[in-house]
Amino acid sequence: MSSIFAEDISVFDLGFSWAKGKKKNKLFVQPSIAGDAQPIFDVNIRPNDFFFEDSMFVGDLALRQSEIKYFTLNKQKSEAMTSEIILKTGLGYLNGSKKFNLITGLPILFYFKQLSEMEDMIVRLADSDPYEIRKGRSNYSQVKLNIDKYKIVPQGYGIAMNHLLNGSGKIQNKADAKKKILVVDLGFYTLNLLGLDGLEIMKESTSLFLGVEKAYKVLRKYLQELVGTAPAIYELDKYVLSGTYEG
Repeated sequence: MSSIFAEDISVFDLGFSWAKGKKKNKLFVQPSIAGDAQPIFDVNIRPNDFFFEDSMFVGDLALRQSEIKYFTLNKQKSEAMTSEIILKTGLGYLNGSKKFNLITGLPILFYFKQLSEMEDMIVRLADSDPYEIRKGRSNYSQVKLNIDKYKIVPQGYGIAMNHLLNGSGKIQNKADAKKKILVVDLGFYTLNLLGLDGLEIMKESTSLFLGVEKAYKVLRKYLQELVGTAPAIYELDKYVLSGTYEG
């Protein structure tokens, strides 16, 4: 097993609304959506569009071009049918077939109940057969995920470590490290509250079902009453950002 260096680490957050991954300066940021592939005009393919094999569109491409889309709020992330497709696409893009170490997270409330299942899914990914992905108009590339080590942390922990540690992983804010720290992580489905007391995770740390999804449900109801229609909850981001829907 190789030593863990910063350049070997790939971080990935499989969120309910967005999937975010990073390896060095390479980023993967896509809606947590997959959709059935169908014929597509080359002119409609954007540089940041992702294809999984020749059967699935991933992320923004699925939102725009798939007739049948797959989106889930399944609390058990490892059981969601979209999870493996999105992880394979994102991790494959970030790492190709090169060996890497993976860091990912789970909502605090789900951490202990879902840890073993998430570990099983990562092992499945590492043992999976080669597959093909494509970005934009480039050719398909074959990927065989080569996960060396992995670490699953409660969500919010990485935010605290980003504040406390330097690029070499050593504590740079020693005064803060001795204090109590509260990390508030507002996600799509959960609001994570993680407390650290002298770097020890506090037992009061928890997740509340008070994420952006709650606000989006209210917004959809408002739009239904106002104009008689509303976009699907997974399509609301673009309308919220633009501030306009149906005029």
